[in-house]
Amino acid sequence: SGLSGAAISSVSGSGTTYTIAVNTGSGDGTLALSLANATGPTPGISTSLPYSGGQYTLDRTAPEISSVSGPGSGNYTTGQMLNFSVQFSESVTVNTSSGVPAIPLTIGSTNQPAVYSSGSGTSLLHFTYTVTSPDQDLDGIAVGGAITGPSGAISDAAGNAALLTLNNLSSATDVFVNAVAPTVTVSTTATSPVHGPFTVTIAFSQPVTG
Repeated sequence: SGLSGAAISSVSGSGTTYTIAVNTGSGDGTLALSLANATGPTPGISTSLPYSGGQYTLDRTAPEISSVSGPGSGNYTTGQMLNFSVQFSESVTVNTSSGVPAIPLTIGSTNQPAVYSSGSGTSLLHFTYTVTSPDQDLDGIAVGGAITGPSGAISDAAGNAALLTLNNLSSATDVFVNAVAPTVTVSTTATSPVHGPFTVTIAFSQPVTG
């Protein structure tokens, strides 16, 4: 059921063994081979008829990403993690033997990967990037449009490679990264020696508090 155009394409063999080639048609669904009657075979068949053979499930539909949630809005610094959760349309398996899938990030002008961390065997995969020096993006990071990695690394139980476009990706423009410590410059217009009050200017390379 669920299939279109499925049919037996050929029968070959003799004696006790026959091979049946089946055109599985198109679409997803189940297929079973059954012996409905004993018309033709000699001698007659003693097995009770109709005889139902094995049932097979055909799955040609690739899993796809339905939504992506990213790190919460705020400021992230050295050692903190940017976590992403990717929801697929069905359970998937992740094969890292040829490389680890990742979500591409742009932090400032530098490309960094949020690498796969867990979730294989479920429909929800997790990806993580740990902020390190000199990461800095004060106007919000950017997230790529698709998961990268080896072809077919993410697939369903039937072996269909997942579609990796990051659909319904939550915005990351309010995720700020700063793993660069501010530098300080101290200056004054006074010349030494001084004999009264004078002004010193302390300039930081980025906004500070406290």
